Amino acid sequence: MLPTGDPGEPRELVVAAVRPEDSAIVARRRPEPLLRLDCFGAARPGAAESWTPDSSHRTWTFVLAPSALGVTAAGAAAEWRTRPDAATTLRYAGVASVVPLDDRRLVVTLDRPADSVPALFADPSLVEAAWREFRGEG
Repeated sequence: MLPTGDPGEPRELVVAAVRPEDSAIVARRRPEPLLRLDCFGAARPGAAESWTPDSSHRTWTFVLAPSALGVTAAGAAAEWRTRPDAATTLRYAGVASVVPLDDRRLVVTLDRPADSVPALFADPSLVEAAWREFRGEG
């Protein structure tokens, strides 16, 4: 059933499948990119609930949301370094280093300053690497 009424804030739709074969129509939740880009290209929270630059604007600290589907900062950093597609994306974007501080904080240093958070962190290749780590395919 879908809720009716006035349009407003997006609402979650929960689908229940009675038999296993019915679940083929229901997509599993997947990890989100660190950030999402809205229709205007502005960064919005994804797996990262927040991000802040240092004073040089070369180093950005991302804080993963508690709902980031079991993806840790260390796991994402390891996958980004070892998965060829993710490593290539980072290298071409000028990422100098990726360092997890703890389970939820990931520090990324760029080779040049960025006035706003780079759109790179919405790249699908980085999400796929995190998804593989989440599924245990690493």
